[in-house]
Amino acid sequence: MITCDEGGNIIVKIDGDAYNLSNSEQYADFLLWATSPDEKVAIGDDSFKIADDVSEEHREKVSRYAKFLIDYAHKRQAKLSEMAKVLTAEQREKDIQKFIDRLQSADA
Repeated sequence: MITCDEGGNIIVKIDGDAYNLSNSEQYADFLLWATSPDEKVAIGDDSFKIADDVSEEHREKVSRYAKFLIDYAHKRQAKLSEMAKVLTAEQREKDIQKFIDRLQSADA
């Protein structure tokens, strides 16, 4: 959920954690979470739902952040899905070794 404090600072609340994006340390922690390459870290659209209590004064700003973060979450998911289709080096080595084994058994 995205909200805003009285000073207009963007606050992202996810899974019991709150990240004030104006605070360098919390911003860094948020980025580490949001950019995690671990596909187990699920970032859904509801993660960036706008809080009902955001004032009209800050609603436009919060809305822009929400749109940006939802777009980012979609791109991240697409990239993770794409990466899952690519074989790891270990998988490629196993496939090559199986191919070599088949060639050697065919020659025997």
